[in-house]
Amino acid sequence: MIVALITAVSFETRLVGVTLMMTGGLLLMMSSTLQLQRKLKHFIIYGGIACSLISINLIRNYWVATSLTGARQKGETPLVENIQYYGTVLSDWLPLASLTKGHPFWLGFIFLVSILTIFIFRHTKKMEHNAIEKIAATFTLVYSLFMLLSATFSKYETINNRLLAPFFIPCLFTLSFYIISWLKLIKKQTVRGGLVFFIFIIGGLTLHQYYKIDKDMLQDNKEGGIGGYNDDDWVFSDVLAFLKKDRTIFKKGLPVYSNASHAVYFFTGEHLYILPEKTHEKEMGKFNHLPQLLLIWFNNEDNPALPTLDEIKQHQNLTLMKAFKDGFIYQSSPK
Repeated sequence: MIVALITAVSFETRLVGVTLMMTGGLLLMMSSTLQLQRKLKHFIIYGGIACSLISINLIRNYWVATSLTGARQKGETPLVENIQYYGTVLSDWLPLASLTKGHPFWLGFIFLVSILTIFIFRHTKKMEHNAIEKIAATFTLVYSLFMLLSATFSKYETINNRLLAPFFIPCLFTLSFYIISWLKLIKKQTVRGGLVFFIFIIGGLTLHQYYKIDKDMLQDNKEGGIGGYNDDDWVFSDVLAFLKKDRTIFKKGLPVYSNASHAVYFFTGEHLYILPEKTHEKEMGKFNHLPQLLLIWFNNEDNPALPTLDEIKQHQNLTLMKAFKDGFIYQSSPK
């Protein structure tokens, strides 16, 4: 029940937390120590608690906005291409990344097939892992497959370091215990010792690679600020400086939109709307026919999914209220 509560909070925080619920459910179903009736009992208790918070959230979403999770678009990236992106991330994580970057699809494919094959083999042969190893291996497999399939059927940013970060440490655990299990099969002491030495060399090269990456990142952060909203472009933004001092724009009784509403909210705490994505035709139609609105525009926010200023001007009469070095504030009405 404690694990189920942790899963419930994770699932409620991010939808991808469903992978924790799937991992727990799979571990229960694969257990060789529980009888079927007891498995089902644990499965129902675990699943019920794990789904509790997200269920409340989804019901509230539908009550407020007649949508469970908002407008979702169908995926446009085929599975083969997603495996390639997956392999590219793995290549960045591995030592001597320059040697594997040329074949990201095969790297991702071989990694997945290897983990799945070993996982199924150990389970069918009843070669039980200890608790940490089994959890790590199951989560690595479940999370990888979920990200690949969800990125194929649903449209969002391409698979990258940020999206795969949650399974980085479990992946290290998985690789480590599989390598150790493999070494135990080698009977010759000299061969095993040579392989252990080779693994230490690979580990040292990996640490050196990460050290260089972190050193370069630290240098970049010293020069331009930490990535995200502590970046100098946001911290020293003239538009945001004005909005922090003068909040009257949010008190005019008009809907306020921005191509960087997340940044405005972060620095001012004021609620506003983000521009609808161009592929959401229904939302774009509503936006274009609003009787009046205020638009906060940032020049440094380059999001190809959102309409450009020229595209907005095709449907809206924009009256300039304030001009800044990094953006503008407009009052808008439909043509």
